[in-house]
Amino acid sequence: MDAFEVLPGPSATSQNFSFVNGKLSQSKTLTYFLVPKKEGNQVIAGATVQIGGQMYKTNAITMSVQKTGTSTAQGKGGAGQKPQDEQPLVTDKETFIKPTVEKRNLYVGEGATVTYKLYSRINILRYEQQDYIKPEGFWVESFDLGNNISMGTEYLNGVVYRVAVINKIRVYPTKAGKLTISPYNAVIEALESDVRRSQGYLFNDLQAFFGLGGKTLKIKIPCPEVNFNVKPLPTPTPKSFSGAVGKFTFRAELDKKELLAGEYATIKMNINGEGNIRTIGNTNLELPNDFGKRDPIVKQSTEKSGNTIFGKISEDVVIETKTPGDFNLGKITFTYFDPESKKYVDLMSDELKLVVKENPNIANVSTLTDKRRIEKLGSDIRFIKTNVTTLQKDSPTPFYESLVFYLMLGFPYLAFFAAWVWQKRDEKFATDGVFKRAYFASPEAKKRLKEASKHLKNNQHKEFFASLELAVLKYIGDKFNVDSMAMTKDAIQLFLQNKKVAQTTIAHCLELLQTSEMFRYAPSYKSNTDLEKMFKNAEMVISEISKIS
Repeated sequence: MDAFEVLPGPSATSQNFSFVNGKLSQSKTLTYFLVPKKEGNQVIAGATVQIGGQMYKTNAITMSVQKTGTSTAQGKGGAGQKPQDEQPLVTDKETFIKPTVEKRNLYVGEGATVTYKLYSRINILRYEQQDYIKPEGFWVESFDLGNNISMGTEYLNGVVYRVAVINKIRVYPTKAGKLTISPYNAVIEALESDVRRSQGYLFNDLQAFFGLGGKTLKIKIPCPEVNFNVKPLPTPTPKSFSGAVGKFTFRAELDKKELLAGEYATIKMNINGEGNIRTIGNTNLELPNDFGKRDPIVKQSTEKSGNTIFGKISEDVVIETKTPGDFNLGKITFTYFDPESKKYVDLMSDELKLVVKENPNIANVSTLTDKRRIEKLGSDIRFIKTNVTTLQKDSPTPFYESLVFYLMLGFPYLAFFAAWVWQKRDEKFATDGVFKRAYFASPEAKKRLKEASKHLKNNQHKEFFASLELAVLKYIGDKFNVDSMAMTKDAIQLFLQNKKVAQTTIAHCLELLQTSEMFRYAPSYKSNTDLEKMFKNAEMVISEISKIS
């Protein structure tokens, strides 16, 4: 039925049994609600049912859909019937969705909570959200409201309503300008008697009194859009600013004050506060030329409380130097933007000082090597014979000195070590979901790219783009432990920029997502050369992002 939208159903089911003259008869009624999509005479095909191995089919129904909203239905069995009334079943004053916004004027990166409440003067049996909330230009964090919606009461405009919170999100704009969270539709189920009673039908009050609830109605409820005015962050931006907007605390310290040359120390940094920690980049750490550093180990966690989301970042950087001496690594600066004061705030750690002592083991190893090299000179150099025609061993090598013997000797230890490593890995998987997700990010991405390659060879272009887009988005989400599937292209761009991904890689990533989205909704011709280029770009994007810690 292309001309109608069928509301999820059936909306009502009833069964009747009767026993007359020793014979049992049974009837079952299924009720569906249809919403016409276009005007004119539309045909609803007959329904088919199989009973006792025999097929039965009802007559088709012809319906005239008019602009005024009135309709007539006519089947082969009889004339159409006029509706009981011309007014809508539920008005926007009886049941509606109202979004409550914490604040509408924001800075880029500043958070605001949007709470969607369902207001109703009738008893609601069931609520179903038909569309997803689509906040273009925002990073979104959702609050978990559980599976059961609890109803309360609220006094609004002189009327008492039953109220339930049906959605709650915190949005962080990723760009400046006029941004909008688009409207969406929901469907509620209510007893017809409740609906009629709210409109003043005495007969339905009697139905309710005698326990006759009537049939269940499904009613579509629209939710209005939400608008924001987003201002850009002030310029110039401090060099130490890495995308943090909100209120934060910062602490940095060394795990040891002294060490030997060639040993490692760890700079431990902790960021706590209210704001979107998912888009905060790594701390700008400058060290003396004598020091080397490894990629930081970053862990993130969030906690939702009331209307706010608090976050914590721990960032560990391992450093090393082989130069002895007393070093002052200086102070580490973390900068965030405070929307309330409209200023950038610098937080500095204490001075980090490290004493590096000479390592005698490094010196001894070097001296020992030199001595061995000198001692062997006398025994290694011999007179070269010139009259030898064939080369052979003077005597066979004993088995206990052979390579096979040493491999057999070491195999049990290698097997034990491999089993231990495997067990530790499984234990890590069981206790650290973030580690497990990142560990399998690359294998899963390769598997999806392989599927995309198969679709390309079979000229399945739609499936090719879907697999390609999924490979890139899921890889970003798995590697950095974020919900990339819910992120907009603007949010992905900002996130990758804060992760210090090269601009060319970000551009290829956004181009891939844009092309995939356009092809999904409006397929167009693409040559195999273009598609192969898109595939190579996807491989390059995943490869470059894999180098980021």
